[in-house]
Amino acid sequence: MSSEKTAVPDWMKGANYDLVVADAQRAYGQGNFKRAVELYAEALSMRPDNVDLLEKLASSYLHAGDFENARTLLAKSMEAKPQSAGPHIQLAAMELRLGKLDAAHAAADKAIELEPELMQAKLCKADLYFIQGKRREVYDLLKPLIDPAEPQPMLAMVYAKVAPQFESFEDCVEVIMRGLTDQTMPPVLRSSLLFGLGKVLDDVGRYEDAFAAYDKANKMRRYDFQPARNEHLHDLIISEWTKGRHERLPRSTNESSVPVFIVGMPRSGSTLTEQVLSCMPGVHGGGEIPGFEISARDLLLPDLATGLDGLTPEALTAQADRYLGMIQRLNPEAQRISNKTLRNYLHLGLANLMFPNAKVVWCRRDLRDTCVSCYFQNFVGNHPYAYDLEHLAAYAKDLERLMRHWQQVLGDDVILEFSYEDLVGDLEGASRKLAEHIGCEWDASCLKYYESKRVAVTASNEQIREPIYTKAMGRWKHYEEWIHPLLGSLAT
Repeated sequence: MSSEKTAVPDWMKGANYDLVVADAQRAYGQGNFKRAVELYAEALSMRPDNVDLLEKLASSYLHAGDFENARTLLAKSMEAKPQSAGPHIQLAAMELRLGKLDAAHAAADKAIELEPELMQAKLCKADLYFIQGKRREVYDLLKPLIDPAEPQPMLAMVYAKVAPQFESFEDCVEVIMRGLTDQTMPPVLRSSLLFGLGKVLDDVGRYEDAFAAYDKANKMRRYDFQPARNEHLHDLIISEWTKGRHERLPRSTNESSVPVFIVGMPRSGSTLTEQVLSCMPGVHGGGEIPGFEISARDLLLPDLATGLDGLTPEALTAQADRYLGMIQRLNPEAQRISNKTLRNYLHLGLANLMFPNAKVVWCRRDLRDTCVSCYFQNFVGNHPYAYDLEHLAAYAKDLERLMRHWQQVLGDDVILEFSYEDLVGDLEGASRKLAEHIGCEWDASCLKYYESKRVAVTASNEQIREPIYTKAMGRWKHYEEWIHPLLGSLAT
């Protein structure tokens, strides 16, 4: 019998390529960007000259948070299609995620210059205005583009964010509902429109209708989140990373106190906290800086137990120097640079070994408000737990459990437990506590944090453009009738 492999017919190769692309499109449409990266990369290996695949892979990398690979692919796309606005639109989105607003505007303007009639280019510009709090500019840009005879779902999604301030509730809902009539839009876009509808209904106090829209939006975003696996991960960290073991582990020789780690649940006041911090002298709010998880992966492979046994001062110092160099490029003169990548809470033991002088701020909020706010949020990025009320409760309880463990291991000198309710109730007192914890000078400018020109590219960017308000406290009570699965899970 011959051992030679049978050649794959050309028609079968083509069929396989089509299947991979279809799977990639499905993953992207469902918001599973990590999987979309894998599939589009596989498709591109089959069709290396396909420029459209370059852009789709770049977009997948961008949404997955891998900016370096996204930038490389976008540069190739621009070279291959110099008259196309698409790569510049994606570049604008990436620059915005990195907090480079001027570069984002320049990319958006270039996209409009290349294709003046392209709706997506103008929506890109509108998003930048919105992030800056320039809602009138958003409205004035988009209003002339509305066509009553067309669904225009992408336009409706952005328009719904600002229109209620400038026109009637009914007119705003009409634009969204017309957008939802488009039967060709991917599930992730339909879900986004439903999140927008929920927000409009919530704003006018139609809570039952708002919850129905939010609930439907979430059901279209279900991910394969496994609470038992997440619980096991937290159990493993707690059992392996004990206080006694932490005290015996080697340390980096890096003595920098520049890094500040802000952790906690999404929608727990972390963006507001970082905005207040960034108004203090010498403090740079870095936002969600990717990269620390790379250190965790490199240092703790192949698994947590083995990785801990293999730690050395040299390896810890090398990773600390790498991370510090990366964040200092954001602002070389800053005395403190915060990283608001909330999932770094998993790696606080390692952070302390790498930076023994670094501080941690744990943002906390009433878990009922936090989880409801998460359920109502149209997240971008990796939040697979956020689309089911019971999954949200399980994730929140695991996070709380691990943070209590880190408090015991690292101590209050390292971790400040910082309450959203305290911040809202006493901004000056809470901000002074923040300044003292991270070792910087308090300044009265943090009391007017909303006047800062700093851009926060998070779900809470609207809040930091307004003075302190209390309307978000106790918000869950409006929805108590429909969130019994959440309340029951949190209570157990």
